[in-house]
Amino acid sequence: MATTGMPVKDLPATFRDEITVTNRLGLEYIWIDALCIIQLDAEDWSLHSVTMAKVYSYSAITLAAAASSDAHGGLFRERNPASINGAKVNLKWPSHELEGEFYLVPTDPWEKAVANSPLLKRAWVFQERLLSRGTVYFAHDMLYWECGELYASELYPEAGPWDLQYRYKRFDVADRLPSGVQSVEDYRFKHVYTELLTRELNAEKTVTDEEMFLYVWASVVAQYSVGKLSKETDKLIAIDGVAEQLTRIVPREQYLKGLWKQENLSLSLLWRTETEEEPPSTRVAPSWSWASVYTPVDFNFLFRAQTEPKVVTKVIDIITPYNEPESLEISRPPALVLQGPLTEVRFRSASRSALGPLHSNWWKSHNTIRNRIKFLKPLDLTPRLVFMGKGLKADYPCAIWLDREVPKNSRIFALKIAEADIRHPWQERLPSECGLLLITDQERGTFRRIGTFEIAVEKMKRDWADQKTSFTAVSKLRDGIWSDSGIDKRFYLGKDEKDGYTIKIV
Repeated sequence: MATTGMPVKDLPATFRDEITVTNRLGLEYIWIDALCIIQLDAEDWSLHSVTMAKVYSYSAITLAAAASSDAHGGLFRERNPASINGAKVNLKWPSHELEGEFYLVPTDPWEKAVANSPLLKRAWVFQERLLSRGTVYFAHDMLYWECGELYASELYPEAGPWDLQYRYKRFDVADRLPSGVQSVEDYRFKHVYTELLTRELNAEKTVTDEEMFLYVWASVVAQYSVGKLSKETDKLIAIDGVAEQLTRIVPREQYLKGLWKQENLSLSLLWRTETEEEPPSTRVAPSWSWASVYTPVDFNFLFRAQTEPKVVTKVIDIITPYNEPESLEISRPPALVLQGPLTEVRFRSASRSALGPLHSNWWKSHNTIRNRIKFLKPLDLTPRLVFMGKGLKADYPCAIWLDREVPKNSRIFALKIAEADIRHPWQERLPSECGLLLITDQERGTFRRIGTFEIAVEKMKRDWADQKTSFTAVSKLRDGIWSDSGIDKRFYLGKDEKDGYTIKIV
C-alpha cells in the first residue's frame, strides 16, 4: 500500500487521463474512488461510502469515462471528425423546392454513446451522476455534458436535438403526470430530479409536494435498478447518497429500506419486475421493498394510470427493528401492517387465446423466434390468476408479474392496493385494479410478497372449473370479487365490517 504517493505513469490509463484533464481545467484536487478508498478494507469502505453524497455534490465537475469498461480504457479516443461536423451533401429536391448544401448528423447520439455505455451499467454510477453538479462524458465519438438544466454535446452544444418534452413517450403513459415526469427510458432524468430540489427551495409548486416526490423517487428507483452491483450488500448503500440529499425535503427518519413513509406509501409498493429470480444469497430488505430483488424494477401502474389512483389499502403500522444498518444483511425485516381487500387466488396455465401480441408485455416475453413459435402451441405456461371461491378467472388484458420463484404448495393471496383507468392498445381506457401477490409466512396473519397483479374486472371471465360457486350472473360475480372472501382466521390479524383484512408483510 502506498502511503507517500505513487508515480503517475504507474496508474491505469483512465486515472492518468483524468489527472491530465484536471490540470488543464486549472483544478488542484481530484477524487478517485479506487485510490481514495481502500477497496479491500471493510472498515475504510464503510467510513467513506456513506460520505459519497458530499463528495459528488460538492465537486466542481465529474469526469466520466463512458467508453471504457474498466480503469485501463482511458478517456481519450481517436475519432472521425465527421461525427462532430457532419457529412456535407448537396441536395436538390424540386418537388419540395429544396436545394442547397446540407450536413448529415445523427439525430440523437446520446442514447448510443451515453445511455448504453459500459459505465452506466454500473449501479454506483447512477448516484454519482445524480448528485454531481455537472458531468462530462468522454464517449467513443465526442464529449457530452449533463447537468440539472442541460444535456449537450460537441455536436449539439446548445442542447438538443429535441426538446425533452417531445422525446419518445409510450402511448399509455398518462398526461396527468407532473411536468417533466414520465417513464423515461433514455437516462435523461437529472433535470427532473433537480427540479424537485429547486422547486422546494423556490416554493414554485404546480402539484403537491408528495405527488411530485412520489413520481420522482419512482423514476430514481427504476433507473438505478438497471445497474449492476458486484456486492449484494450494496443494494441500498449505493443509492443512500440520493436519499440523504432528499432529506432536505423529507425527514431522514421517513426513509425505510428504499421507500418513504408518506401517505402514498401504499402506491410505492406497486413496483414490479419483468423476470422472476432465484432468492438472493444476502437479504438486505424485506420482500415489500424493491431492494429485495436484484433485477430491474419499474412502477408501471403509476405511470400508466390515466386517472388519479384511488388507494383502497392503507398502511396502519410499521414495525421496525432497532439498529439494523442499511448496508448489511437483515435478520429481522421491518414489517408493514396493512388493511385492505384480500382474497385467496391460485395460478393456472393460460390457453393460447388468452394471450397475444397486443398485450403490452407479449413482445418482451416472446423476444426470440423460439418463444414466438411456442406461442402457437395449444397451451402456454404463462400463469393466469384464478380467484378461489369467486367463480372468476383473470383474462387478457389481466397480467401478473412474479418477483421470485413461488415455493410449491404455497397458499397465494391477492391484496388490492389501488384502482385507476388504464389505457390499452385496443381501447381508450379500462378501469383496472392493481395489487400485491402474497404467500403465507410462519406467523399468523403474516405474508411475504411474491409479485404484483393487474386486472380489469369487467374483462374477467367465469371460471367453470369452480364447482363450489353456485351459478350466478357473471356481472354479479364481478361485483363481489373482493367481498365475502371467507378467509380463515389464521391468515389475518383483524377484519373490519367492509371486508378490510389487517395483515402483516415482511
